[in-house]
Amino acid sequence: MVRSNLPDKSNFLGKSIPGHDNYIITQYIDSGSNGHLFRATNPSIEGDLAFKVVPTTNLSVGDQQLYLEEARKANILDNSAVVRYRDVVPYTDPISSTPCVVFVCDYVDGSSLQDYIDKSEHRDRVDLTFIRAFLSTMLGLLFELQARGLTHGDLHAGNVLVVTSPYDIEGRTSFRVTDFGVRNIPGSAGHATDFLNVANTLSSLLSVVDYSLLDGRDRFVYTRLRDHFLRRHLIETDHTADLLAMNPRGLLEELRGLDQKYDEATADERALRKLTTPFDYPNCEQIGNSHLLLQALYSDRLLGLVDVSRRSNVVLTGPRGCGKTTVFRALSLDYRIETGTAEPEAVDYIGIYYRCDDLYFAFPRYETPTQIDAIDLPMHYLTASLLGRTLEDLEKWAMRFFLGEWRAGIESLVGDLWSLFDWQMPDDPSGRELSTLVHRLKGKERRRASKNARLFHRRSQPSFSYFGPDVLLTACKLLSDHFAFLENRPFYFFIDDFSRPKVTAALQATLNRLLMHRTSYAFFKISTESPVSFVRHDIDGKRFVESREFDFINLGLRYINDRSNQSVQFIDDLFSRRFQAVDSYPVKTLNDLLGSAPRNENATARVFRSDTEDADKSHGLYAGKEAIPAVQ
Repeated sequence: MVRSNLPDKSNFLGKSIPGHDNYIITQYIDSGSNGHLFRATNPSIEGDLAFKVVPTTNLSVGDQQLYLEEARKANILDNSAVVRYRDVVPYTDPISSTPCVVFVCDYVDGSSLQDYIDKSEHRDRVDLTFIRAFLSTMLGLLFELQARGLTHGDLHAGNVLVVTSPYDIEGRTSFRVTDFGVRNIPGSAGHATDFLNVANTLSSLLSVVDYSLLDGRDRFVYTRLRDHFLRRHLIETDHTADLLAMNPRGLLEELRGLDQKYDEATADERALRKLTTPFDYPNCEQIGNSHLLLQALYSDRLLGLVDVSRRSNVVLTGPRGCGKTTVFRALSLDYRIETGTAEPEAVDYIGIYYRCDDLYFAFPRYETPTQIDAIDLPMHYLTASLLGRTLEDLEKWAMRFFLGEWRAGIESLVGDLWSLFDWQMPDDPSGRELSTLVHRLKGKERRRASKNARLFHRRSQPSFSYFGPDVLLTACKLLSDHFAFLENRPFYFFIDDFSRPKVTAALQATLNRLLMHRTSYAFFKISTESPVSFVRHDIDGKRFVESREFDFINLGLRYINDRSNQSVQFIDDLFSRRFQAVDSYPVKTLNDLLGSAPRNENATARVFRSDTEDADKSHGLYAGKEAIPAVQ
């Protein structure tokens, strides 16, 4: 707020100051918490300076000399974005007799970045090119500040000026930086506050951009700026956790390399979408993280898909290669986001995919520990894994479709989650960032649980507490309570390959306290190799009854017992997708390869019961694509 002891700004108009008598104050520009900003003009040379007039009463004891540091700091720097100081002059307002100090600076004909963002007529100009130019300028400044051991200290959007000129043939936008802070910043690691302030401004700029209107390249750049720069690199202070943390040179190289990364990524996707033969990638695990390839090969005609999507806990079983992993991955929110199918009207639930290879490697050959305090170690690991992924995927989706509501409620949610976990929130701005919480869940907490599971038998007393089966469910309820867009959208956790012997009976029994729990806002979908590879009880001895605690779906039996045409449609769609993914393959559909011979089981039976001459013709009955399900 503007301080009450500022003299009337009109007192200065038409005046000059000692040492700069040729410059007449001609225009009032703005007021801050300490003083007024004016434009002063020298008519003889048509030159301009900026005069920042600060009453000495607004400078506490010692601050008058301290404010000279603002000018010194700006003038030390070589960076062309920095607004230079020409002089610092004592001056008394002749009308109010108010003693003042005037900071004389280069005049920059531009508006503050904050005003630029706020004004509707400018918002269309805030595109990815504008944002990248801003970030490039800030990283250059941060590099010099870091090299000189200095900080800006007050690097917000109000102290960044946007400069454009109708006479620039290339229509370029540049950025200038002013008003350096003068105090040391407590609680900051090096120049962390400058990086955090740049992150805050980047967040404001990205919020102006309409993601839905972007093309493929700009969507790629937007996602990288949001998910990598904003949520990790600019807010991380530990260089060992992130090589680009507080690394302006590395960040600038990363920024400049985004176009090349997009070209490489799209080239990889184009190559992956074309198979060498229709029988490449015989299982979903070999596809890796290529969502587009998975989309190209995935068929939504799978039998049992409707049952998997019901609001109930599900145990899905079937032989290897029957499509369990493919279905689970394709129903996840992450898949939908990456394949452009995550429009809110198409998302009935928040699907989170988790493969149990991760769990197996953390707890190999697991047996129930004798120490009661160690029982929740696997629960802690799984909860941290699922919740970390949930928060990441949900934020990506919400930032795209519910940005206003997400930004309004996220700080409150983060505070409630710190309390739920009974953790101390870091005493710096990063503690209020969701990414800080996610980083701890996916990093430190998972490592702690896995390590302590191996070493717990050596300890007489536990060092930490661990998540019980209630924490994930409570966190889901918190999310639903904080955001209206989650109303009637429960969480589906797709737990893939939860199978003995890799996930031992003891490990399953421990985790079943959570995975078999029934709520209205969180459901667990478990895939397992066979009916006997899933343990139907928990560590407390509770036995789970099919159709009460969970629905059981056996895909193998579904196809064997199918009496409709659904299995034929599924197989036809599956092969057609693969044929079309191979360049110049001689057939494009299963019908082209095998033909079609619709079956009539009664007619088939009559042929087999007829005389030998007709029976010899029976080999022709098993032809066409319809014969494939019949001989499974």
